[in-house]
Formats: sequence, C-alpha cells, structure tokens
Amino acid sequence: MATQSPAFPKAQLSLTFILLAGLSTGCSVEASGDSPPNETAEAAEIDETAVRLREAPRVRVEPVVRRDMLRVLETTGAVESMSELDIVAEAMGRIVELHVEEGDIVEEGDLLARIESADQELALADAVVALSEAGAALERSALAEKEASTRIRTAELQLEQAEQDHARNLKLTNGDKVNALSAQALEAGRIARDSAAENLAQVSLAEQKSKLDTKSAKSAQDRAELAQKRAERALERCELRAPIQGVISSRTAELGGNLAAGAIAFHITAPDRLRVVLYRPQRELDLFLGSTSITLTATAEALPGFTFQGQILRTSPTIDRNSGAFRVTAKLNPSSQPNEAGEMGRLLPGMLLRLYIVTGRHPDTLVVPKRSVRREGSDVFVLVAADEAVRRVGVIEGFTDEAHVEVTPIEGARLEIGEVVVTVGSRELQEGDEVKVDEELTAEDAE
Repeated sequence: MATQSPAFPKAQLSLTFILLAGLSTGCSVEASGDSPPNETAEAAEIDETAVRLREAPRVRVEPVVRRDMLRVLETTGAVESMSELDIVAEAMGRIVELHVEEGDIVEEGDLLARIESADQELALADAVVALSEAGAALERSALAEKEASTRIRTAELQLEQAEQDHARNLKLTNGDKVNALSAQALEAGRIARDSAAENLAQVSLAEQKSKLDTKSAKSAQDRAELAQKRAERALERCELRAPIQGVISSRTAELGGNLAAGAIAFHITAPDRLRVVLYRPQRELDLFLGSTSITLTATAEALPGFTFQGQILRTSPTIDRNSGAFRVTAKLNPSSQPNEAGEMGRLLPGMLLRLYIVTGRHPDTLVVPKRSVRREGSDVFVLVAADEAVRRVGVIEGFTDEAHVEVTPIEGARLEIGEVVVTVGSRELQEGDEVKVDEELTAEDAE
C-alpha cells in the first residue's frame, strides 16, 4: 500500500504561497539591477513550485449506479455425450457386410455390419425342425389322453351296469341258491361286476400314464422352443446393430476381416445429448445444494462469438477424499444462441468450454467501479468527489464482476446514486482534499 502524504493546513499553505511570492518579487527587483544570473534562475524555479502547489490534483471519476449483480463462478470443462458407447462383437467370425462409415448418422436398430452366419443359420433350421417334432409329439400325447378319458367313462358305465345287474339278481333270489341255474346267474353277475371294476382301474392307470406322457411332450416342446431361441440369438449376434441414435465416431471393423468375440467394432455417440462434468472445491457445496436458480452459460474456444446455455442436472452431496472437491453434472444445449450475423454454432463432444455459473443474484443494488475501492488495513472505502473536494465513505463489499463491485455503506455513512467516486488519482488523497475532475486522465498520468 502506498504511503499517503500528510495534508497541509490551509492557513500554513497560504502563508507558504505569500512567502514564496514575496521571495519571487524580491528576486525580480534585484534581477533588474546587477543580480547574478544564477539567482534569477532560482527565483523562477521557486515561482513554478508555488504554482504547482496552488493547483488541485486531477482525478477521474465514475458515477455510483444501481443494477443487478451476480455471483459468477468461472471454470473450464470438456463436452461429453450423455449417450456414448462401444459396440462390441458378440460372435467370432469374418465380416461379410459393412453398412456404415465414420461420421454416418444412424437410428436405433440400424444394421451396421454382419458376421458370416452359415453355421448359426443351420443350427436355427435344426432347432425349428426339432420344435416341430416336439409339437407333433405333444399333439399325439394330448390325443391319447383324450382317448383314455373316453375309455374311463365307458368303463365307469360298464361297472355301473354290472353292479345294477348283480344287485337285481340278489334281490330276485334273496341270496338263496335255489337251484344250480340261480347260483350260476348270481356268480356270473358277480364276475361281470368285478371285471368291470378291474377294467376301470386299468383304464384309469392308462389315463394317468397319458397325462404324464403329455407333460413330458410339453417339456420337450419347451426345450425345443428354448433351443430355437438360442439358435435365433446366436444368429442375431452375427448382426451388429446400433443400440441408440447417434453418429459413428470411430470404426475398427473391416470388411472381410476376422472379428473376435468381445472386440470393439464401432464407437457411437449421441451428439444431441451433451453434458459437462465439473469438480468444484468443497467450500462451494452450499452454493449448489442450497440454490434452485443456478444458471449456466458456456463459450467454446473452437467457436468464438457463440454462447451456449446449460442447466445443472445434479450435484453430488459428498466430497472426494483425495481432491477435496465435489462433482457437478450439467446438461448442455448443443446449439448456440444466434450471433450478430444470425449464425448458430454447434457443440461437439470433446470441445473445451469456458463456463460461467451464476449461483446468486442481488437485484437493484449499489454498484461502483472496482478501481474506486481502496483499503487501509481492514478498512474498505471509496472517495466521493463532491463540491470539488473528496469525502471518504466506508463500505462493505458484495458480489463482484470484472469491472464492478457491489457496495453497502457502513453504518452512519452515506452513498447515493448520482454521486461520483474517484477511480484514478486517489492514491494520495485525504478526506477534504480539493480535486479537479479530468475525464481524460489515465493511470499513467496520475503517477
């Protein structure tokens, strides 16, 4: 901090001017006689010094205004795509079809390349045949089950008729064996009943067996369906398709070349879904978590003259133990606002950005030029030029930008719109010093 010169009392300054003026007059009278030339030069120099002391120092001023002030954080970051991934081969073989090149725009599901698939096609055809056979076997089992069900109904009717006949014979003979004929009839009825019951039991077992056969046939059909799906999936693996809409940013697959399973064939990027990831010091965490009105703008070195808008998507609530920073992810609009010529720029992944993040806003607040703020120890103040003299006003600083600072007068101080503060030439000024405003004064002139 520059050392300030003590202020001369006005009375002492006036007396100095009178003495110097008198000395100058005396020297002039002697010079009209036979005074030496060196005495004349000394008198002229003293007279010039007196004129300089009488001149008020020149200063440059700027007005105090009211306007919105923003708290802006500046940082840099690289553009990333939200959807960016490698397309990896799931099958091994020779590439027989290649449909895209780097820079091509693709839609989700588009065929990019095809691997030789003769073996997979044969396996699929075999699985289709096996499934057809399993289906036929299931139909036969189902038919056998229906036949068994029909035989059971018939056997039940036969048993029911045999039981009725045997019961009727018993009733007619009252259970007595009157003669050989009656005994034979009773025995025949009993045998017919028992035979019908035995037949029903056998038919029931046949039905149970047919049901088991049907279940087995259904399981065989399910296995055949799974085998067909596996064969279809193996055939699908021979086709490399775009999983998302985007641009082919790199291609390593070559037509006629062999591709190993797990090898990267393409890299695809979604150019319309862009983001930037920031890492900010932990002291700023409350600014991001506690604000709902954060705005973000960006400029790209590769696209001078264009401004891009962004939006904070999420803020990590934890601090990285190694760097002491937290992670912020912001979404970017890939298209810029129109410039003066009406042209629009477009961001691409990998571009370097300078980011301006507004984390706070103070509307309609007192603002002064940053060059007008002075410090003495812990005191912060500005010098107000009024009535050709300066007045010291203590202030508290708020938000700042490149050229201005928000100020609040300390208790008991006064600072109003329309007043002007000294920006250049205030280095040696004290409270009450007279000044002369010079709008063309430069910092070099004030030295």
